[in-house]
Amino acid sequence: MAAKKNAEADKGERWVPCTCSQFSTGDGKTTGCVATTTRQFAPGHDAKLKSFLIKAGAGAQEVTRTRDGIVTSGQAATMADGFKFGYMVQAGVARAKDKAAEAAIRAERKAEERAAKKAAEDETA
Repeated sequence: MAAKKNAEADKGERWVPCTCSQFSTGDGKTTGCVATTTRQFAPGHDAKLKSFLIKAGAGAQEVTRTRDGIVTSGQAATMADGFKFGYMVQAGVARAKDKAAEAAIRAERKAEERAAKKAAEDETA
């Protein structure tokens, strides 16, 4: 079936770079995509972009999209709004931030427990 689709695509459909290849972060990270497709995304690359945007959003990184020589920048959730999976990116970023906050609280508690334990050991010594 894939061969049939490729044969049909060769009959005049235009091959373009996958949409996920248009995105990057300020520090140069990209999805790593070099695929071409006759559609908006190569198979599975919508999920690749979604994951990339969630990670960038969780790290509070600015995301840049370069399309037809026009560069636009913004927050990951804002950049995802134009896609059907935009709501998933927003939820994923919120979930990642919540997990990071919980991890920070756990680390703080653990540090306090270690400090209390060390203080108790110092008193007995």
